[in-house]
Amino acid sequence: MGGNYQVCVHCGVMYSYDWATMRRVAPLTKLPSKSGAKRSAHTKGESRKSWVPRERRLRHQVPVQFRERGSGEWIEGTSVNISRSGLLFCSSSPLENGSSLELTLEMPPELTGDKASQVICEGTLVRVESVPSPSRAKQSDFYLACAILDYKFVPSAG
Repeated sequence: MGGNYQVCVHCGVMYSYDWATMRRVAPLTKLPSKSGAKRSAHTKGESRKSWVPRERRLRHQVPVQFRERGSGEWIEGTSVNISRSGLLFCSSSPLENGSSLELTLEMPPELTGDKASQVICEGTLVRVESVPSPSRAKQSDFYLACAILDYKFVPSAG
């Protein structure tokens, strides 16, 4: 076969594997369907036209300021993890899915290749989950997942 590959332990499908990005790239084989054979839950229903691997997440906990685009008031939060396509952060202030956001945070050196840098991002809120907060009675925190659409690095003051 040549090259690197992984095999799914649930269904037996083989995927090409890219060591540079350390992720699956595309399916190499599909199992023949056996009539009457039990199918796993992730293969029921319509077959997928294309498979898109999930972006690698980097744990990154720093203060985040965010606001709905056009609003003057910044809201405080804390990042949980970051990837090339998005940011998961926590806040006590929820917003609605689909909201357009402006965010500012410090990017990790692992992504910038240099010292930590301040960045201003534009994005869309794609998920909001309520999480009970053990530190505050009868109040919740929220996990907010934001797809990053654009960003700009803020020039350093020094």
